[in-house]
Amino acid sequence: MNLQAGHYFLEFPDNLKLEKEEVNFEAIQRTSSHWTIEDGDFSIRIHLEEKMNPSDLGEFILSCTKQRVSLSDVCINGIEGKKYGEYSVGRSWIDWWMKEGDQMICINLQGDGFPSDDQKNRLEGVIKSLTTNRSEQGVVGNA
Repeated sequence: MNLQAGHYFLEFPDNLKLEKEEVNFEAIQRTSSHWTIEDGDFSIRIHLEEKMNPSDLGEFILSCTKQRVSLSDVCINGIEGKKYGEYSVGRSWIDWWMKEGDQMICINLQGDGFPSDDQKNRLEGVIKSLTTNRSEQGVVGNA
C-alpha cells in the first residue's frame, strides 16, 4: 500500500495497519494530520511540519529529555535530513526529520525492545521507501 503525506510518499506492506488522525492545535489555529503504521509492538508515526527544519531535531529532543544529543545526517532518495535514536533492549526509538521544499516530514519508529529481523526489515523498508516522486519508490537510501 502507499501513503501520501503532503508531497511525500511511503510504501508499506498490505499486512501492516494504517491509522490516520486529525489533531487540532487550537492555540495556533491549525489542524494537522498524523499517520501511524503498526507492526505488532512497533509503530511508525508520521506527521508534517511547516515551521521547523531537520536541524531543529536536537533542540526538540533537548526540550523533551533535557539531554544534548548528536544527530546523524541522512539522505533517503535525495531527501536530506537528520536522524536520532537507535534500537535498544528496553525501548527502541528512532526519529527521522526529512525536508524537501517547504514541508518537513517527521517519522518516528518506536517499540519495546528489539524488533524481530523480519519486523526490522519491514519497518526499515517503509522508511527507505520515502520519496517525493511516487515513481521513485523502491529506490533505497541510507535510512
